[in-house]
This record gives sequence, C-alpha cells and structure tokens, in this order.
Amino acid sequence: MDWLILALLFVAGAAVATLLNAAVYAWAWNYRRVSPWQADPKGVQPRNWADRLPIIGWLRLSRDTKVLGKGFWVRPLLVEIAFGAALAALYWHECMELALVTGQSPRTYSALPSLYSAALCGFVLHAVLAALMTIGSLIDLDEKTIPDEVTVPGVLLGLVLATFLPAGLLPNIEARIEAPEVGTVLIHQRHEAPILSREGG
Repeated sequence: MDWLILALLFVAGAAVATLLNAAVYAWAWNYRRVSPWQADPKGVQPRNWADRLPIIGWLRLSRDTKVLGKGFWVRPLLVEIAFGAALAALYWHECMELALVTGQSPRTYSALPSLYSAALCGFVLHAVLAALMTIGSLIDLDEKTIPDEVTVPGVLLGLVLATFLPAGLLPNIEARIEAPEVGTVLIHQRHEAPILSREGG
C-alpha cells in the first residue's frame, strides 16, 4: 500500500510541476510562450490536451524544436520528473518514517491526535515551500531575478499556513534535562580548599 501512495504522489507532483513550469515562463521578466498551458507561439502546431500531460507532453512538444530552440523541452521535463520524485521522497521521509517528529516531546504535539498528523502538517508546509522555491530558483537561474508573484504571495501564504498548521514548523529540539519541580529548594554545597597547618608544612 505504501508504494501505491508514493506512486500517486509522484504523479501528483509531476502534474503540479506542469503548472510550475508554466509559471516560470509566464512570470519571468522576459515572457516566453513555451508551456502548453500558455497561448500557442507562432509557427507551432496547435496544442491539445495530450500536450499538457506531465512528462509525456514535453516529449510530444519536442516537435517544436525548430521554432522554440533545440532541447527547449528537456529542462521542463526533468523538472516534472524531479518534483514528482521529490514530493514522494518528502512524504516517505516525513510521514512514513516520521523523521522530523520521532523523539520529540509529547507536549510539542499535545493538541494533535498522533505524530502522523504533525508530520503531515510539516509535509504540506514543505511541499508548498518547494513549489515556490522551484519557480523562484528557475527564474533566478535564467534572469537573476525573483518575481513578486513568488515572494509576496509566498510570504503571506507562509504566515497563514504557519498560523493554522503550527505543528508543521521545524521540530522543537528540547534539552533532555529534568527541571526541578516548583518549590524545590536547591542546596549549593560550598567547597573550601583545605587549610594547611604551618606546623605540618
């Protein structure tokens, strides 16, 4: 059953990445009609629903090489494969292995029914962050700019998610030191150096 969940997450991640690729070309300072979700560029064959399929669509769009440039379809195809794999790996690491919440103090997640719920909150936050970082990083790689369409909504969305999913924030690593109970008297022992007698040398 776990492999089925991971497979579905890979497909979902690749599907989301098709929209991330579209945002990269639409939000860049130099607008480019490359994604099948944009209006068709001049000189290319009309695009249909099959061209919008994750991964497979870019293999089909390789037919537009003469118009859009050699290998234009390689990077977006790899982005969709990588994002799908990363989303599945993130879920496995955080929700199946509970890597970020195992060993934490129960007080940290006392309002949640299980550690899985806390892990799922973290997964959602990190998946949204990964999506925004993917768009910003690819545009930055191309143009050395990061558009406001990424930074402004990203900050606002991050604040909203952090407010309603506080368990998804980074784990609170607490020091494993037992604190004394309230009212406990702490006795400090005074250690004095021995006084040497003059007669004893």
